[in-house]
Amino acid sequence: MKQAQLPTIPVSEIYKALVHTPAGKSLRSSLRYNPFRHHNEDAKHWRKMLGPSAITYSHMRHVYKLTKRALQHEQKMSHKLFSRIEQETLLLAALCHDFGEAVLDKNSVGDIPAPKKRAQDEKIEQRVFKQVLKSLKLNQKLKDKMWRSYYEVCHNKNSRLYEFFHLIEHIDYMDTGLRVHKNLTNGKNKLKRGKHIIGQILAFSIPVLANYEHNRHHSAHHFLRSREEQIHEMFRYSIIEYRKSEQLNKVLIGIDAALISWKDYLKS
Repeated sequence: MKQAQLPTIPVSEIYKALVHTPAGKSLRSSLRYNPFRHHNEDAKHWRKMLGPSAITYSHMRHVYKLTKRALQHEQKMSHKLFSRIEQETLLLAALCHDFGEAVLDKNSVGDIPAPKKRAQDEKIEQRVFKQVLKSLKLNQKLKDKMWRSYYEVCHNKNSRLYEFFHLIEHIDYMDTGLRVHKNLTNGKNKLKRGKHIIGQILAFSIPVLANYEHNRHHSAHHFLRSREEQIHEMFRYSIIEYRKSEQLNKVLIGIDAALISWKDYLKS
């Protein structure tokens, strides 16, 4: 049976409306993982080392592609898992999920690392998201759908779409970590805190992704199993240096807990 096509999302239309707005300019200059960036490492180098998720603006389009890929994989396994409306909701939310990180005024929060984000920060992001939508020259029906999709996928913690997108975000973190590791071990580029970035990503994302081994989301299983060797090398490369930073920052659960999760996952 021929696999059904995923819903079409007006990607170009949305980003054409966004790009030259104050929000678009803010998101294009927003460097993600910035706490790990040394002051001598400029934006161009950061983008080269981390890939599309180094900048919030390109990160959203990259997560959209990862979501699309994950949905296609899930669809191969069971075409009944997500309805067409749910697929559209996930894709639309992925494309605009960080609009709320635009810095529009002194009360905006910008990009806050996920482990440090609080409920009040999420409330501010929702307010900013609405401001961004209001500034876009798009059909009101589309803007209403963007808001509903964003809220359902990014803030409704009782939704299975929230659960699935949470998985996609961790796939994106790991995707970035894999890029950093590849660039550093190739010996062509340097990042002063590269091992710390990799260690943080492993500590944060491996326990989450490994827990999806036995549930209905095959995307995480496929992602991890197809990259076993690279992930193993990421642990070997970063674990000693990252342990030192954990001791300095008094981290109680970190990379060693992630390594246990990874080893248990490989045994399963």
